[in-house]
This record gives sequence, structure tokens and C-alpha cells, in this order.
Amino acid sequence: MLHRLRLPDVAVRYLAWLCLFLILWPGFIVAASPPQSGAVPVVTKLSGAVSVRGRDGVSNEIISSRIIHSGDVLMTGIDSRAIINLADVGGVRIGPTSTVTASVANNSLSVNVSAGSACAQALGHGVNIVAGPLTLSPAEDSSIFSLIRTPDATTVAVYQGSVTARTSANAAKPLVFKAGEAAVSSGGNPQQVSLASVQPAFNALQCPDPDIVQSVLPSPPPTQANGGGHGGGAGGLLAALLGLGAIAAAVGHGGGGGGGGSTQPTITPTAPPGSLQVSTNSISFPVGASPMPFTASEANYAGAINAVSSDPNVATVSPASGNGPSVQFTVTPVDLGGQTTTATITVTDDRGGSQIVNVSLAQPIVAAPTSFTFTDVGAGAAQPLNISENGYSGSFTIDPSACAGVATVNPTTSSGAFTVTPVGVGGPCNLTVTDNQSSTPVHVSVTVGPFGPVSPNPSSINLSTGGSSGGFSVTQTNYTGGYTIDPGSCQSSGAASVSPLSGNQSTTFTVSPLAEGNCKIVVTDDAGDTANVDVFVTSGSISVNPNTLQFPSGSAGQTQTFVYSDPSCVFLDTVTATPDGTVAASVSPSGPQFCAAGITYTVTAGSDGQGSVVVQDTAGGVATVSVGVGVSPLGKKHKGVGSHKPVPVPSRSPVAGGFGPIVPPARPQTPRTPLPASTPAPGPGPGAIGALHVSVTALSFIQNGPAQRVTISEPGYQRSFRVVSANPSVAAADQQIALGPLVTLAIVPRAVGVTTIQISDDHGGMQLIQVVVRGFSPKGARQQ
Repeated sequence: MLHRLRLPDVAVRYLAWLCLFLILWPGFIVAASPPQSGAVPVVTKLSGAVSVRGRDGVSNEIISSRIIHSGDVLMTGIDSRAIINLADVGGVRIGPTSTVTASVANNSLSVNVSAGSACAQALGHGVNIVAGPLTLSPAEDSSIFSLIRTPDATTVAVYQGSVTARTSANAAKPLVFKAGEAAVSSGGNPQQVSLASVQPAFNALQCPDPDIVQSVLPSPPPTQANGGGHGGGAGGLLAALLGLGAIAAAVGHGGGGGGGGSTQPTITPTAPPGSLQVSTNSISFPVGASPMPFTASEANYAGAINAVSSDPNVATVSPASGNGPSVQFTVTPVDLGGQTTTATITVTDDRGGSQIVNVSLAQPIVAAPTSFTFTDVGAGAAQPLNISENGYSGSFTIDPSACAGVATVNPTTSSGAFTVTPVGVGGPCNLTVTDNQSSTPVHVSVTVGPFGPVSPNPSSINLSTGGSSGGFSVTQTNYTGGYTIDPGSCQSSGAASVSPLSGNQSTTFTVSPLAEGNCKIVVTDDAGDTANVDVFVTSGSISVNPNTLQFPSGSAGQTQTFVYSDPSCVFLDTVTATPDGTVAASVSPSGPQFCAAGITYTVTAGSDGQGSVVVQDTAGGVATVSVGVGVSPLGKKHKGVGSHKPVPVPSRSPVAGGFGPIVPPARPQTPRTPLPASTPAPGPGPGAIGALHVSVTALSFIQNGPAQRVTISEPGYQRSFRVVSANPSVAAADQQIALGPLVTLAIVPRAVGVTTIQISDDHGGMQLIQVVVRGFSPKGARQQ
């Protein structure tokens, strides 16, 4: 009879476990089949709301499964659960309202529990749970253990295998807890307690399987009512296991209960509420960041949990309230100009608990100005750069490497004040500005120049000893800086002086004649670009055109011409042109010549170098034609006037049957002081082009009179000259196109009137010749 009564009881028990297995089967599938992740952990949401926040501060909700990285923070909401798996190592189930951080090292999974609960199912020794100073590690394979962390204590329960509990206090001799044991730690070594006393707090984890939990809990003796039969008892057991009254009633009816007895329920003591906790006490929003969540939780508490922002203009929080034991709140940044950058979120419960979450908004780095365009270089052109960031009191760093050779920054680290100095033409390039809180870098653009060429105006000055001074100014596009004036060969030769020796584009530089000679002044800007001003100083009213002759290197034997003129040199006066004999090998005609309106001299080049032809007439005129073969014509040292060979005076020679040639009497010469020797000055190399010159600038004709010759020259210029008459019916040249560097034109008068003949080269040079053609009255009197 006893045996017959036990059979239905056994059947009911098997049926109960089968129903429980079927109900929990989906959870087993998820837990038993985590995604394969290789060397990285994978988190799978089991129920509720689960989110993960990466190191960048951005939170994402987990829909199903995803890979997480070391340092990622996992958060679960109310009635939410997740499992972290590491292939071939094991997994850790995360309970409701929990905040944990997962990390992987040496194929070992470690879960740090900041608040909430976790259950480890370790295949080997590679799964650890950390809670403050306490670390739980498997002492043997296939161990299962759980942990709950609250602000007051950390509770440990072991269900299978054994666990090593390490703290700083027992590092040398850690504690070991076996299956069926539990412990509580309040900051020191865990103290063993009974598993049955703490198990109710672990029920929300739903880990491990109920049969494993029951296997390590002591079984309470069944309590039966008077006359209770086994059939009725079996129905009560199934209802207790499944929590389903309908199934319990059905099984009790089918079991043929003997007397309708029932099993007395086990009364589990309710744990007191814990303290209010938040998943983080600080939230920092980068510029342009999205909203971020945090979780407030309180174990064994079902009342209201509230959150309010101290400044909704900085950040808002939603919802305003929720019911415990856990509420997930969302903080949204609000930037209304950056006047205030911090706020606090105050979280409270109905029991007087309170927590603070500090919120800060990063502000953008502001540069003033945002770009530089420099029109000069050097310390005098430096400009300030100010960097600021609202709500930030740290330092800023500027990386100038991208602007190397263009600009420098001093200092490179400062609280906000910097100086940018242009050092060379270039750009645009970027100075990169950063702060110490990983805000988005700011780039400041720098451009220096480009500057146009240094352009003296005029670039050639003709002066006469004892005469007036000349002057020049300097222009240069995109440049506002200063200029340095080097007197160069003008100072060394004593031919001229210049002042001031520095200035800018509004300065007029004055050149004063000192003694006969040719020289060069060098103008330099702050960037090192240079240009030359050629100075030609003569004595008296003499002129030579051109006053420089440029021959290519190795051109010995080649010839070029210049034209002499001196209005003071009149009838019976003579002029002599004397070459240096080395660079200017010879000059023709040689010897004294009677003065004429214009005498053309031909110079033959000698060896490479700088030389001169000195032209002196008996009217007191002295001028120098500088000659360069392969180098610049200017800057060559030449002898003073006093060292010129004396002008020979032809003597009368008796001629049979008549007089000898008429010899002009020698004009007394005024003694002159020899010019100081000059030092050659560097000039343009071979191929340099001189200035455009014409032998005369005014011509007077008689109607139907003969043509007159004009010489056009431009040293080093091998291309075409263009000759245009403003009124060809009055006078015109015999050719309109002629090739440089030297050409002689015939100007032909055609009718009474006035015209201008323009002569130009192909790079901006131009000279004008004024032409007047007069007629005669019938009696032969000249008419204007």
C-alpha cells in the first residue's frame, strides 16, 4: 500500500520538473548558446533594457548581442538581465539594476561590479568577479558563484565547485568557500553565513538553474495537515514549483488526493531596503555630444526614485520620477551660449536617501583671430593670438610644425596668450590648438605674402657734380614692411651718397652727387628680396647714352656703341674717349675729336670683367661709360679725372703752298681732385638687361630738310624695339621695328608741325623724342 502511494508522488515530481524545464527552456537556450567571440567578450541581452557605454562616453542600447571592449560599462534596468560570454572560458550573468565593467586579459574574463549583482559560470579558472577590494576566482573547474554589491556590504554565494576570495587583508592566505557556503563582507575579510539566509536576495538573478540552487540548500521537512493524502500533497508541490494555480488544481484532481490536504508554504523573510545608489556620479559631455543615461537603484525598494536638474539651461533629466528598485534616467545637454557649463542632478527616494550626479558641458576652443595674413616678416610684424574656452581654466598648446619656415609661435603652451611671428613667405598653413580635456582641436590659418618684386622708381638716376640731388621711392605689392638701403659701390667709390638708409613705401630716398662716376645702390626688404638703383654722375653738361655696356661672357672682339653729347662743347672744343684697355679693349674713334651734336663711339670688348670708358671734353665735361663682359657693368673701380691722359692738342704743320689744318686752341682746364678708388659691387649675372636709352630727346627740322639720326640702345636686350610717331604726316622714323641691343634710326621730316616719337621695348621700357618741323617764308626768313 505504501508503495502504491509513492508512485503518484514520484510522477507528480517528474511532471513538475518537466513543466519547469519547458517554461525556462528559452532562457537556457540563450544562456547555453552565446555568440562565438573568439578572443573578445560578447554581451547578450536576456530581458528588459540593457545599454553599454564605451570609453568615448557614448551609450548604446543592446538590441540582441554585441561585442564589448575592455573598459566598456554595462548597465541593466529594472527587471533586466544580460550575460557576458568569453568563448571556451565561461560567462557572467548580470542581474537587474546593475552597473559593471568588463575586461579581458590573457584569455581571462573579469567583471567589476560597481553596483548590483552578477553570477559567474566558469568552465575553468578564467572568470573573475570583482567588487571593490574583493576578488572572487574559481578554485576548481566548473564552479558557479554569485555576488551582490550594495553600499553597505558585499554578499557571496557558492553553488558549485569552490571559490577563492581575495582581499588586501588576506593577500597572503586567501579564503576558500565551497558549494553551499555563503559569506558577507563589509570592507574586510568575508564572514561566512548560511546560504539559506542570503539566497532570497539572489533570486532576481535567476542564476544558476533552480535545481542547482535547491541541491545546495537544506530541504525543510514537509508540513502536512491532518488527514492529508499524498495526491493532494503532490498538487501543492507542483503549484509551489510552477506558481501556476490552475496546473496545481488539475494535478491535484488527477492525483486522487486522499482527504484534500495541502502543503504549508515556506515563508521567506523579506530583506530590508538597501541604500540609494547611482551608476555614476559624474557625466561630462564633449562638444556636440548626445544624451547620456545613468541608473539609480535601491535594493528591495519599490517606492519612487526622483531626479531633478539644478539648471535646465545646462542639462535636463528625464523621467522626473520612476519606481524602484531601479530607474534609468537620461541626461540631455543644453548649450545656450556657454555662459554656464555645469549643473547637478539630485536623485532622491521616499526614505530620505539622496545622491548627486555632476554634469559638465565642454565648450569649444575659441581662437581670436582665426587666421593671419602677414604683409611683412620679422619680429616687428608679429601679432597676438588669444585662445579661450568658456568654463575651462587649464592651459592650451599650439603645434606650429605645419608652419615651419613660415611662422613661429611663442610660447607653445600658455593659459591663452600667444605671439605669432612671420619668418618667411609661404602658406596657408595651420597652427593646431588643443586643450587638456580632449576638446575638438582648432586650426588657425597663417599666410605670409607672397610679396611682389622690390621695385625702385626710378631704377636709374642721372646726376651731375655740383647739381641737384635725385631721389627714388620703392613699391612692392602685398608688402607693407620696411627697406634697408645699402649705398654699395656709391659709398665705396665716393660718387654719391643716399639717405635715409631705411624706410618704407612712403619714404623718398635722396641721392646726392659727390664726384663723377657710376655706381649701384642696393634696396633690400625684410624678406631678403633686393633690387638695384643705378646712379650715373657726370661733371659739367656732358652726357653719354647709354652709360653702361653689357657684353656676354667670352665675347672678346664684339662691339657696342654709345653716343656722346655736350651742349657746352662748341666750335674748336674737342672730346676724348679713353678705354681701360682690358675689359674695354678699345674705343673708336680714338684720340681727340671736334665736338659735335652727337658723336657715336664704338667699344670693343676684351676679357671678362668690369671696366670703363672715360669720356672727357675741353668744355669741362667728364662722364664714365661702365663696361661689363660676363658680369654687371657697374661697380668697377675706375681712375679719377686727374689721372686721365691729357687731351692731345693738335699742332699746326706747315703745308706746302698753304696752311696746315686748323687746330683749336687748348682751353684751360680747371684742376680736379682725383676720384677715390671704388670697390667692385656685385650686380646681375650674364644676360642682365639694362635701361632703354635714346641718343636725343628733342629734334628740330626745317621743312624738306635732311633726316637726322637717333641711336636707340638697351644693354643685354636682344629683342625688338617698336617705334611709333604720334603724327606720321609731320615726321616719322625710317623703320618701325628694330632689333636690340643697339639700332640707329633716321627721323625724316615731312611737313610743318609738331609730333612725338615713342620708342618702347617688350617689358615696359619707353622713351619719347619731341620733334618740331619748321618752314620758311618766301624771302627765306624762318617761320615758326
